[in-house]
Amino acid sequence: MTAFGGVLRDRHGAWILGFNKSLGHYLVFNAKVWGVLDGLMIIQSRNYDVVVIRSNSQEVLKAIDDSSKKFFFRACQAYSTALDEYW
Repeated sequence: MTAFGGVLRDRHGAWILGFNKSLGHYLVFNAKVWGVLDGLMIIQSRNYDVVVIRSNSQEVLKAIDDSSKKFFFRACQAYSTALDEYW
């Protein structure tokens, strides 16, 4: 059985909220990724636009970094294509 949780704090380190959730039968890596994603969804719903992610899993942070680079690259390609079509 796996579960995840996290703590959300503001830029001064003041407590915003804590959260946790039971997932059932998942790999530990998946549970840690779910924890980051849930934290991001919660913080986004509270209209924060700048986030620093801290985790005790270097593997999860690397996966997020690699995914965001791929997403950014695809977004740049789409933007470039749209500009080419416009001009």
